[in-house]
Amino acid sequence: MNHEIHPLTPEKENPWRERAMQFIREGRIQGYLAYSDGNIIGWCNANDKKNFSALKQNINIDLEIDNESEKIKSVVCFLVAPDMRGKKIATKMLERICADAQANGYDLVEGYPPAGEWNMYAAHHGTTALFEKCGFEIHKQNGSGCIMRKKLKNV
Repeated sequence: MNHEIHPLTPEKENPWRERAMQFIREGRIQGYLAYSDGNIIGWCNANDKKNFSALKQNINIDLEIDNESEKIKSVVCFLVAPDMRGKKIATKMLERICADAQANGYDLVEGYPPAGEWNMYAAHHGTTALFEKCGFEIHKQNGSGCIMRKKLKNV
């Protein structure tokens, strides 16, 4: 099977409605689509941290930026087709996001997986194992959530 990861743009076909497409055109939603043999098999929402106004309340953790001059790419959710899970699709998307973030001058990439015990519904943020596999480390932990970071530059 041929797996490809592409940045999401308004020109890419996808099942979203016009509202989501408008958000993409405005830069309010950014992300990546994973394809297998031309079919969409995965999605990851990743954008500049400053564009996620609801991030602090939704992740339920202290998310103050330590240094306002840091440029941070936030990875907030993954969705992989059930029959494609366990085939490293999320890993490939996260690797591509990190490579693109570095090429675009980001200092850090952050993820917000659940900490400790979690159910499959909480796992849509990714898992600590996924982020660790891609070189992330726990930056902060609070209750049931954590912030994991991968440094792309010396910050």
